[in-house]
Amino acid sequence: LFAAAGAHVARRKKKESDCEKDKGRDNAERCPISDFLFDETMFVADGAIRTALTFSDDILANPYYGYCDGCQFYNSVAAGYFLWDTFICIKHGWGWGYIMHGVLCAGCYVIVMHPYVHYHGTLFLLFELSTPFLHARGLLIDLKHTKTALFPAINYIFAFVFFAVRICWGLPFSWRTITKPLIADIMSGAPLEQ
Repeated sequence: LFAAAGAHVARRKKKESDCEKDKGRDNAERCPISDFLFDETMFVADGAIRTALTFSDDILANPYYGYCDGCQFYNSVAAGYFLWDTFICIKHGWGWGYIMHGVLCAGCYVIVMHPYVHYHGTLFLLFELSTPFLHARGLLIDLKHTKTALFPAINYIFAFVFFAVRICWGLPFSWRTITKPLIADIMSGAPLEQ
């Protein structure tokens, strides 16, 4: 797999000039560098799971202002990644949608490091659980392995994980994260305790 990934990255770097000309392809197809970023997404998702399973009493008692060393580390990695991603999107001219995604995510994770919502920021990193399957799909397409049994399996796993994590769990969690402090402020007339 690593040999195939290395050959894939080398082939994609050779086609780097084509990336800027071809704006119609999807993200994984256009980027020679981040096309095979299993490392960051799996590292951050794994860290988020490990940290979430071992949250400190401080962060569980106060999820909005509690501090956690593990949360700080993985949120810092995420901030750096999204900052890097923003520059890659600008360099390759991928458009405002990708650029804004990178800027907003980097901004959110910089805010999270102060510490504010360490608990929530770490759990939002679980959104990255579907990304390795997206990159695996792009790799299989580039290697012309779409007729293998692995390709539909990766497609189904990606769809399931994306739907389960980002839609079924992510949307309600996002809604609660945003509305809970607003409702608390309105009902009590005072902000959440620091």
